[in-house]
Amino acid sequence: MTVDKDLQDLVEFLGAKKPEVQQAAVDIVSGLSGSPEGINRLKGVQAALLGALLRIVGTPDADPAVSKAALAALVNLSQDAALGKVLLQLNTVGRVMEFVREKSCPHINLLVGCTPLARLAAQMCCALCVACLQAKAVHAAASEAGAPTVAACIGCAA
Repeated sequence: MTVDKDLQDLVEFLGAKKPEVQQAAVDIVSGLSGSPEGINRLKGVQAALLGALLRIVGTPDADPAVSKAALAALVNLSQDAALGKVLLQLNTVGRVMEFVREKSCPHINLLVGCTPLARLAAQMCCALCVACLQAKAVHAAASEAGAPTVAACIGCAA
């Protein structure tokens, strides 16, 4: 796959120090991630893109509008099977649990109960179960990182 120089530049702008530049970049990514064609185009820079989006979401002092757009893009991108696998490799579900536990992301509610993220969690089978993600803001971050405490895990039906 040929990498589009404009997309490489766009990913670099996601790490910009100027909030207005970062906002413009994340808005473009969020818009592209809203269509299958846009998602396919973004696959050319998937590793750098997903890492940049996760850094934005994990930055406690990130502009709330930028963080929200980054989360929306991650949700959209997670609907693609190939990108979902990359998100699993990047430990996205574990990172989301950290954001919930640390209350470091003001828009984390966009991910809790999200179907694509729930699917990723189910694939991790019990590490973070879907029922926990949907239960009371991750059941107080899985009882402060102890373990999921539910009757049955949707991921393994145990």
